[in-house]
Amino acid sequence: MWIIHKKTKIITAFLGFIAGLIIIEIFYRITYLPPGSTTGYHSRLGWANYPNTKGIKLCVNNKIFYAYDNGGFRETGGPLNENNNNLLIIGDSFMDGIEVADTSHIQRYLREKLCDMGFNVYVYGVSGYGTDQEALYVIDSMKIYHWKVVGIAFFVGNDYGNNLEKYYKIATKTYYKPYFILEEGKIILKNVPVPREDINQLIYFLREHTSTYRYIKEMIFPRIEVLRRKWLAGNNPQLIVTSDFDDTKDREYSIKITEAILCYLNDELATNSVSFFVIIIPTKEQLREFRQYHSIKVLEEICSRHNIPYLNLYNIFLKLSQNPANEFYIESEGHFSEKGHYIISLAIVDFLKKQMENNT
Repeated sequence: MWIIHKKTKIITAFLGFIAGLIIIEIFYRITYLPPGSTTGYHSRLGWANYPNTKGIKLCVNNKIFYAYDNGGFRETGGPLNENNNNLLIIGDSFMDGIEVADTSHIQRYLREKLCDMGFNVYVYGVSGYGTDQEALYVIDSMKIYHWKVVGIAFFVGNDYGNNLEKYYKIATKTYYKPYFILEEGKIILKNVPVPREDINQLIYFLREHTSTYRYIKEMIFPRIEVLRRKWLAGNNPQLIVTSDFDDTKDREYSIKITEAILCYLNDELATNSVSFFVIIIPTKEQLREFRQYHSIKVLEEICSRHNIPYLNLYNIFLKLSQNPANEFYIESEGHFSEKGHYIISLAIVDFLKKQMENNT
């Protein structure tokens, strides 16, 4: 009798636990976002933005709502012409910019400022992308958008290293990417089609089918990460370091492969009469110390050797502010603030005007 009573208690507790989880899931289905993610597997690029999806980013305790349109670009609105004079800016999380609202994103500002010059502006940013993935996206999307101008935003903090990686491994999964290698002076694409991610099946189920998991990932984990960073930095945001070229393994090869990718893309675009330029994005640490690191100079030298125009944001930021790291970047991390997006849009517009004047 005692054993039956104990079993009944266990079953009741278990059913109560399950009922509690269901109630929590219903609550987040109603008050939060539907299950799923804004990015996912792509057989050629590794991963990409999912079209027509919405997300929330917790940034300095503020909820930033963002969305992607049917092409995977930010749903920023802004004027577009009926012509086919399409301009693309592509990059990683700096161009994704989910730390700012759609209406404060660089794409919105550029559309408003470049529409009168006849350009339709598209900014495609995907967190974690390297120059290799960006180059593949540009070439593949040419068939759809017929780009007239392409700019690659190169973050010197980690893009050199990203161009070496074949996969990324985190606690619950390993996900893969395409990459290039050099063989006898030629650049060769590897790992395409890209293998699907290796992920714990329970985590996969929760990610794809529950809003509770999404809420924990997007609202709880970021708060924990902020607390962890503050603890590591002694609550001093000046000590929160993002990443830098000095940490890149095999730096010399990373320079060679980066140069080869940029040359490969430059040649492909030139064949199609597409103008190409590079945007150099500095780290917050470089701006705090008021000196250009080797990582910036290397990229300038690569562009100069191959006659690729470039816009060095390090110089722009220092001209406009005595404290650019805090004024143009978000305090708790290394990405651009709303003001950063606006200032960069002005710099790009000015840069393009000068390029057009030089070409006439």
